[in-house]
Amino acid sequence: MRNKSVLFSLICVLMLGVIMVGFSESGEASEIIKFGTHTAGTGGYRQVALAAEGIMEKFEDIVVRCVPAGTDASRAKMVQQGEAHTAALNSLAAWTLQEALFNYNSPDWGPQPVRYLWIPQHAGDVMAVRGDSDIYQVSDLKGKRVAITPPSPSCSLLNEAQLAYGGLTWDDVEPTVYPGPAQAYDAVIKKRIDATFFNVSGSKAFELASMPCGIRYIEVPPTYEEGWERLRKIAPMVSPRMSPVGGGLSEQNPVWTMTLGYPTFLAWEHLDENIAYKITKVLHQSYSEYAQKNDSLKLDWTIDTTLTIFRNDIAPLHKGSIRYFNEIGMWNEELDKINEERIQHQEDLKNLWETTIKEAKENNITGEEFEKLWMKNRAAAGFYSR
Repeated sequence: MRNKSVLFSLICVLMLGVIMVGFSESGEASEIIKFGTHTAGTGGYRQVALAAEGIMEKFEDIVVRCVPAGTDASRAKMVQQGEAHTAALNSLAAWTLQEALFNYNSPDWGPQPVRYLWIPQHAGDVMAVRGDSDIYQVSDLKGKRVAITPPSPSCSLLNEAQLAYGGLTWDDVEPTVYPGPAQAYDAVIKKRIDATFFNVSGSKAFELASMPCGIRYIEVPPTYEEGWERLRKIAPMVSPRMSPVGGGLSEQNPVWTMTLGYPTFLAWEHLDENIAYKITKVLHQSYSEYAQKNDSLKLDWTIDTTLTIFRNDIAPLHKGSIRYFNEIGMWNEELDKINEERIQHQEDLKNLWETTIKEAKENNITGEEFEKLWMKNRAAAGFYSR
């Protein structure tokens, strides 16, 4: 028997290229699955790493390699180019990729044919501050330093959405640029900025909660309907969740947070159907192993959660995943109709993008003017536009 914990520590390193066959210690061929992950210190990294460990405990012939990258765009690019099979991204990142928004509205990106393989529910995202801060609610953030992460637009959107909940915009705070969420978490801990969203189940939330100052979450209760209406205009698929699991949290001390699909296992349409099927299958069948390792994995990584989040999300499932769900009797006509409508939406976006590219070339439109043209054409077609 291979020592799974030692093996896991050795193979969670940056690897390039897609390798589907390796060899176990016994010399027998092993399948290698490559997950693009966040960097250490984030909740996504912690959860995917534990899930990978559980998969390898369940399946002797499978090796999971974690490929860390600090930004949404870098993880998306590695999957798009075949350097990983799937990547851990949140539903907002899937949405911005599909819709060609923010970083993805340039001619070298455009609308992406993304596909889900598995969709856990986020334990909870919410802005947090040091417990010795004088910030207790969103309105207290006026004039304060708040993280913005241009390479990871979904993370910036989570902060922007919570500011909107409290009636604030980026103009009301001091946006402070960081390359990714892990760096922003450290900045709050070290008092370099005042606030950013925290994954309540991430290691940095536990780290801050364990410090003498403690952690304070800036809650977003759904009873403030006007706030949630503003929040959802920024982040359409986010919903409220009372989170009992995380740094400083318990069943007796939960907080109201934002939730969405995360860390979703996002792939591209071109991923081989058999590989998509296998990844979905092993994530489902190894649940009993990895669910023992973390409370959020136990609560939020079930197959029922995946299908519930799928109904409320915006991107389609991969045909390989659908094949597995059909095989175990968890797919139906209703879900198939939703999926086909989302695929059609992606086709409509692709056609609109091609028309926009042609118009831009004919009129020599580039840079920021191209972004404005894309937003104008999206609005005219009835799609989301900022």
